[in-house]
Amino acid sequence: MLRKKRTRGPQGSCSAVAKRGFTLVEVVAATAIAGVGIVAAMSTFGAMNAAMARGLETEKMQRIADEKFDEIVATGEVPNTPLSGEVTGTDFVWNAESATTATENVTELIVTVRRSAGREDSGIEVRGLVFILPTSTGAAGGTP
Repeated sequence: MLRKKRTRGPQGSCSAVAKRGFTLVEVVAATAIAGVGIVAAMSTFGAMNAAMARGLETEKMQRIADEKFDEIVATGEVPNTPLSGEVTGTDFVWNAESATTATENVTELIVTVRRSAGREDSGIEVRGLVFILPTSTGAAGGTP
């Protein structure tokens, strides 16, 4: 039976092979790999933050468009010509216009909200049908 001999160096310590730690090259390689991982994680966090900001902005524009649509319907002032304006406290602008439909006294109302500057494709559009009461002209037909 063969036994493996342990060799002892000076002062009774184990040989250089037995007490070997990390070399400088291994430390540099591990640091580089860790650095690449950290950079990848940080860029992922940046992309997630940008996506979240776009989502919040889209949600805010949707709420503004819904509110403006409801306001126009509630006041009964469906525009014959396009209306527009700025949303106070934001960098959004709104636009409202109407389109005729095949049904009498029913108009399609289109409200669009978008950024006042920047991306043109970043708008939100809300569409809906609005019934407009016919205005009576002349005397009512009936017996007095």
